Amino acid sequence: MDTSAPDPMVPMPGPISCDGSWGPPARDGSRYALLDGNPATCGAVFCYALWLPAGFRDPPHLHSTDARIFVASGALLLGYGDRANFTAALRIEAPAFVRVPARCVHFDGVDVDTLIFGTATGRWYTRYV
Repeated sequence: MDTSAPDPMVPMPGPISCDGSWGPPARDGSRYALLDGNPATCGAVFCYALWLPAGFRDPPHLHSTDARIFVASGALLLGYGDRANFTAALRIEAPAFVRVPARCVHFDGVDVDTLIFGTATGRWYTRYV
């Protein structure tokens, strides 16, 4: 029986500066990196990083499970409801933590380049409303 502590360090898929070693940019300029786990596995925890460029906007949507988000740099704009009103959205500046409950319709965006880390459980999906 191995009683040694596991190594807590998990290498990032690339520099936090998002220099191109993550996945290719999406049409909106965002970049995603799966850090651990599998979002398609029911009940399994997964962790991800998401880099959002200034001006990014995500229309109202919901997720299948709770999302626990750490804003590492920049500021996340977060609002609730089925109509995006970014002037009324909360501005969550780094460093900060926020939980978005499962099936809660919300919208998000950024005005400055922003890096977030998230954790959730699978089976994960996003549905736009």
